[in-house]
Amino acid sequence: MNQQKLTNKLGCIYHNLNMKNKKILILGSSGFLGSHLTKALYKKNEVIQFDTESPPSLHTNSKFIQGSILDNELVQRAMEDVDIVYHFAAMTDLDIVNNNPAQAIEVNIAGTTNVLDTCIQENIERLIFSSSVYVYSKVGGVYKSTKQACELLIDDYDKMHGLNYTILQLGSVYGPGAKQTNLISRLIKEALTTDQFQHSGSGVEERQYIFVKDVVNASINVANSQYKNKKVILLGSESVRISQLMEMISSQLKKDIYKIFKKDGYRIHYKSSPFQTDPDGAIYYKLESPTPLKDGLRETIKFIQEELSNQSKTNNK
Repeated sequence: MNQQKLTNKLGCIYHNLNMKNKKILILGSSGFLGSHLTKALYKKNEVIQFDTESPPSLHTNSKFIQGSILDNELVQRAMEDVDIVYHFAAMTDLDIVNNNPAQAIEVNIAGTTNVLDTCIQENIERLIFSSSVYVYSKVGGVYKSTKQACELLIDDYDKMHGLNYTILQLGSVYGPGAKQTNLISRLIKEALTTDQFQHSGSGVEERQYIFVKDVVNASINVANSQYKNKKVILLGSESVRISQLMEMISSQLKKDIYKIFKKDGYRIHYKSSPFQTDPDGAIYYKLESPTPLKDGLRETIKFIQEELSNQSKTNNK
């Protein structure tokens, strides 16, 4: 199989597998994952970017529609003659969601219902929905509940209307361009700007971090027929405690970083991968060449260093 490498300014190389000459709608295209996916797909496909916020960049062979997935008429217009829909639009920050439950329920659940209705109306070839391994956790609060509800809705739309879908149940994604609320990005920025790590927890919490490049490549691959109407668990290949993660960042920065642990702040976050006891019929996606955590951290650190340098130059003008 021929693989065409696509490089974007965020520093990642993508392998565009069997995805060409498609009309693709990316809901949430200005977000962390959506912006990377757009850059991986636009050269060989017609890409429609859809988000409430303007995109970091607008590419040739793509167009941007600004709006909310709650706007049913706008979603219908965006989905005309589309082959594949990537539904990555949602309120995703755990703390923000749990502090604004009514808004999160409206955006994540009612918005998804609009998307599903339009997918059926437009006879979409495949809907690829971004969910979370939090659906298997006893914690996670309202965020977990909205993702569970969306997965149930998708299953019901399949039974009632024959919806073709793939659900991506993502673990802890990191990489260049992630928001400050992303744990790894936040820890790196704290280390670079304050020489401190601050963490709400004891540091023993365990994650299998997955690099954004690997998520994008998998998101493209799951459009293949073997993943039709499947739930796919997508994780990194290394299990690491947060305290170990801090040491890895310190080592790459070549300096000691002071650690501050706040023991009372981890009630709504899972302490270890929650799906291990009850995967509920989902299948595990096997990454062919997963990005080692040390390499992904190096790319992310470089990106954040450049970002901070550019901010400093702008502030000094």
